[in-house]
Amino acid sequence: MTGYRQPPVDTRFRKGHSGNPGGRPRRDKDLFALIERALDRPAPPETAEGGRRLSRREAVVARLVEQAAAGELRATKLLLDLAQRARRAAVPDPIDQGGEDRASICCANSPASPPPQPRSPMRNELRFSLGRSRA
Repeated sequence: MTGYRQPPVDTRFRKGHSGNPGGRPRRDKDLFALIERALDRPAPPETAEGGRRLSRREAVVARLVEQAAAGELRATKLLLDLAQRARRAAVPDPIDQGGEDRASICCANSPASPPPQPRSPMRNELRFSLGRSRA
């Protein structure tokens, strides 16, 4: 039977063509995407501040800030490291058209400024370099 929205039976579906050519999109399998998706989900209601629902990411940061304010050194170090990484990721290094960064140009032009010192190793990095090697 043919008519409005009813094509002839022999021409309704083309041979060799799927009804859903794109298919269902595949899920991300890498760890970073899984973590991102989990952190963006809403947190349980008991973590809500002032009636506002937080994402799990915000709840984790709020808990870390509370622990750091309570005087836990590990939480303080982790919070400061995260803040430093976030700042570096948000503000790219300034690069001028010649390919040199502004800090090296600034230091090269001013004779009074000393060259930057290499950072001292952290305590846990020293642990591996102070092994018992006696010659």
